[in-house]
Amino acid sequence: MPGGGDASVLYAVFGPKPEPLRVTSLAHRVVPMELSLELEYLEPEVAASLLDESLLAGWTGEESPVALTADGCMVMRADVPDPKDLRYLRNCIGVVTAILEAGGRAAANLQSLAMLTPEQWRGVIFASDEPQPRLHVNVFHAKEGDASVSLTTRGMRAFGRPDLQVHGVPEGDLGAASELCNQLIEAQAFGAVVADGDRVPVPGREVELTALRRGSMEDPAFNNVHLDLAWL
Repeated sequence: MPGGGDASVLYAVFGPKPEPLRVTSLAHRVVPMELSLELEYLEPEVAASLLDESLLAGWTGEESPVALTADGCMVMRADVPDPKDLRYLRNCIGVVTAILEAGGRAAANLQSLAMLTPEQWRGVIFASDEPQPRLHVNVFHAKEGDASVSLTTRGMRAFGRPDLQVHGVPEGDLGAASELCNQLIEAQAFGAVVADGDRVPVPGREVELTALRRGSMEDPAFNNVHLDLAWL
């Protein structure tokens, strides 16, 4: 639903430049719509600069960073003003799939800091018939002290919604805090708007947290604004 903010989808596909790139509605499940989508080829040395520790942390493929970037990469960006539905994301997924089929070695979601092999991309991201927002957002855990953790998300900018930071979570409440993040990811991606000061219920508890909007689009921790939620 509109009213939340502008969406920005950003992917890099490591591999040679497709010449030509062929995208079809039948093979790649794209749908007719107005979508401003940019494709840019980056030379190997520039492509290598994208592969920082954040992206490589979850990489399970066999190819080394040197091999992945040997032929450069294609960067795909789509900026969608206040989207009313998620058709734009389906089209972006289709274009990335076509680039992978043309010789891409890995697809990186630069918003969520996730990187997948072509097989993982097709089996997890492309294969889904219905939108699966949680597949496009990562939840990271970090120790805050001896017995508490914080949870942060990356990737909600692809839906035009703020990311999340839940802090002061006792280790015993990690499951409830994770479920809260998952519920907010899905609710926001499907149109919910959480305003500054809104109360957010905790799953399975008769309590609510106050959501405070913080940060900016230039915040390197999120590449997005975020909702700050202090635990119980």
